[in-house]
Amino acid sequence: MMTPERLTEIVGFIKATKDCSTITRDQAAVFVSHFLVATEEVIEETEHEIRRLWAARDKIHQLVALQAEDEGLWFISRTAPEAYLQQELGRLHRAIEEQA
Repeated sequence: MMTPERLTEIVGFIKATKDCSTITRDQAAVFVSHFLVATEEVIEETEHEIRRLWAARDKIHQLVALQAEDEGLWFISRTAPEAYLQQELGRLHRAIEEQA
C-alpha cells in the first residue's frame, strides 16, 4: 500500500539520485525497482477503488430500480410539498439512469 511514509522514502531516493551522472548502475537498478514497486502499488490501489466505485454504482442503480417499482412513492400528489418531492425524486432518478 502506498503510505505517506513509503512515498517519502521513494521521493527521498529520487532526490538523492537526481543527478544521473553520479549514480551507479546498481543505484539505477534500485531506483527502477523502487519505481516499479511504487507503480504496482498505485495500480493495485486504483483497481481496488474502481471496483469499490462500481459496486457503489450498482447498489445505487438497484435502489433506483426498487424505488421505481414502489407504488407508495409514485402516488397522485395532493399537496404542493408532495408534488415537489415527487418531482425532485423523479429528477434524481432520471439523472442516475442517464449515467447507466
